[in-house]
Amino acid sequence: MTVLNWKNEPSEGIVKGFLLVNEAKIGTTKNDKPFLGMKLSNGIEEIDAKKWDYDDQVPVVGDIIYIEGKVQEYLNCPQLIIYKFRRALEKEYNVSDFLPSLSCNRIQELTDEFNEIQTCLQERYRVFIQEVIANSSNKYFTAPAAKIHHHAYIGGLLEHSLAVCKRSLALAELSMITINKDLLVIGSLLHDIGKIYSYEYDKPPIRMSSEGKLLDHIVIGLNLISDAYKNTMPLLDKEDYLHLQHMIASHHGKLEWGSPIVPKTIEAEILHTADNLDAIDFKYNKAVQDKSDNQEWSDWIKGLGKEVWVK
Repeated sequence: MTVLNWKNEPSEGIVKGFLLVNEAKIGTTKNDKPFLGMKLSNGIEEIDAKKWDYDDQVPVVGDIIYIEGKVQEYLNCPQLIIYKFRRALEKEYNVSDFLPSLSCNRIQELTDEFNEIQTCLQERYRVFIQEVIANSSNKYFTAPAAKIHHHAYIGGLLEHSLAVCKRSLALAELSMITINKDLLVIGSLLHDIGKIYSYEYDKPPIRMSSEGKLLDHIVIGLNLISDAYKNTMPLLDKEDYLHLQHMIASHHGKLEWGSPIVPKTIEAEILHTADNLDAIDFKYNKAVQDKSDNQEWSDWIKGLGKEVWVK
């Protein structure tokens, strides 16, 4: 089986391989001709695909298909024009090839780091974190942090949360006022805790759960923190509890970015900055890693809304 990696294929000629169907629907051109529009994934990246003059059966999301076609550029992004395709036979592919994941060793390293970071906390804060994690059946250590944009793989939530924590602590060292570092660590490690229920990832593709679509991760996270607070009273005083809730509620930074409130404490500001920077840094790093020889500018990066210089 060959998973199609369109970036490694020549710009001219036919490309062949297997891809995962993330989205599929019939559309109509300006000339009222039907076409099949799909979002296809190789387990790492997603590409827009079109099959012109098509009004047959629509592939099911989650199907693995074999395609032959051509890659071209459309609106500064690669687009796959499909000449023909068929549903793949089970013996032709491995499901794990389409569900990106950190290695077991890497997840264990991150888990050890997660446990080590907690040793600097007061006992009441350590117990509180452990209560939140235990209530989630330890899904925290395997959940992805996103479907596509950043850390979109098994173990991604853990990796992202630890990176945000380290960035937050580095920023705290530069602050002109006293920072509650224990609360900053807890807020950083748990800011995206709701993502353990926002996504389903038992099989490819990583997808939003019904709970994720109806509530999204901030609301789910606030509920998880509330449950842990009730179960561990009086470990955290009410002020710490409200502050932690505020940090999670405001970590997107702006109402238009999905937060119900903007940051109103220095700890919340630091968390938002560290979270945003880690996501941006991830996208820049990916652009650099994906660049071809002699490439000066990246492809259009949807999450950043621009190309970036990768020379």
